[in-house]
Amino acid sequence: MPGDQEPQIKKESKPILSLEAFSNRGSHGDKPPEYNKFFLFFADSFSGEAYRAKNSLIIDRFEREQPEMAKALRAKIRVLVKDKLKLEDLRIFDAKLYEAYKIMRGYGASDRELFA
Repeated sequence: MPGDQEPQIKKESKPILSLEAFSNRGSHGDKPPEYNKFFLFFADSFSGEAYRAKNSLIIDRFEREQPEMAKALRAKIRVLVKDKLKLEDLRIFDAKLYEAYKIMRGYGASDRELFA
């Protein structure tokens, strides 16, 4: 509708991470990925609900504009969370999570908002 605008998200000044930096797990591969809790946007759990509520402007817009991607990530990550997720299990989703990250960063969201 005319006059309707997306709620404003404070613009991030830092550049978007590369896929390598986004999925970095330390030199020995034994640390949580750089994206930390980003996957919680797609987890069906109490933590996921809290994470989405804290970042509702971002996730609401993403789900509205990218419904198929959001649905696919939620379906895949839901299974991992129910099966006692280990951070290593997320490695196979790094590229898909990275695509979602780039879209959300395009909205102006900061890494701190997306990863904390």
